[in-house]
Amino acid sequence: MNTFIRLSLLALSLAIASHAHAQLITNGGFENGDFTGWTQSGDLGWTSVSSGTHYSGEFSGSFGPTGGMGYIEQSVATTPGATYDLSFFLANYSSHSNSFSVSWNGTEIASGSELALFSWSHYSFDLLATDSVSTLKFGFYNVPSFYYLDDVLLSQGTAGAVPEPSTYGLIGVLALVVLVAVRRWRNR
Repeated sequence: MNTFIRLSLLALSLAIASHAHAQLITNGGFENGDFTGWTQSGDLGWTSVSSGTHYSGEFSGSFGPTGGMGYIEQSVATTPGATYDLSFFLANYSSHSNSFSVSWNGTEIASGSELALFSWSHYSFDLLATDSVSTLKFGFYNVPSFYYLDDVLLSQGTAGAVPEPSTYGLIGVLALVVLVAVRRWRNR
């Protein structure tokens, strides 16, 4: 099999795989340098986007509310009954009074309080959408320091994922290119 055919098959595989893992969260790494895409509520004191501490890129969310929980949330279009993969990185720079929570459509999926100091830790969850819009919400409280959040990723799970019609078109074009290449290769 020649190089052209191999590259065409690789491009076809990547097109299918990249569709299945499309990022649904806007500004999940806070790389805009602000909270674009997120809605803030609660105690917003000592809450910002920081360039000093981050897991990757240049920025992370920095959360140190002291008067009560501070929140960020984002609603995304989802398919009822479909599964979604959520992952993010979290660090806690305090061993004093602190708490965090993560919820999906109002149901808490992770939380902790009075946690010891910890560096960047990866969290990952499989979620189920029950409506056409789902809300991911993070809450933080930390005296006298900060939680840091980075690389929030949400994508539709691969189990039961149905490609959009435009993806079928792309797959068809790439399949045609592969067939032409195979035919030319055989006719040599």
